[in-house]
Amino acid sequence: MHSTLDPSENKKKRLENLIPSLSKCRRVLVHTLKDLNRLKLLGLKLESINEKVNYSVEQYVIEEYFKEKMKYEGVYMQKVKSKTEKINLAIDNNWLILNMDQRNSNLAIEVLEPEAPNSFVSYSVIPTFQGDVLPIYRLN
Repeated sequence: MHSTLDPSENKKKRLENLIPSLSKCRRVLVHTLKDLNRLKLLGLKLESINEKVNYSVEQYVIEEYFKEKMKYEGVYMQKVKSKTEKINLAIDNNWLILNMDQRNSNLAIEVLEPEAPNSFVSYSVIPTFQGDVLPIYRLN
């Protein structure tokens, strides 16, 4: 898997093929609608926020960043080291919550954890640089 779209030339990298290998996480992640639509196609249920709510979340901050000089499968791979920081975040109806206690939820870990080799960050779906705060949050 290398982007929000399944690669037609390599069937092994389809998001649906990751389902059997991921199974034991109970985290809840928050992300914007645009970037989670692909996860909805995999059968994940996302909850809407109907009112403005303050949540205690962990945000990802990029501490180290490296971008490959040559393209791999049509993209410049990014390698990052990140840390999480606890913050309070006001969330409104532009956000969705992805609960991790559902079938196929472990796919979210693979694509939303920035240091994962098949993540949206690794494959430049979410471009980033050193010092950036990613638009991915862990809900505590």
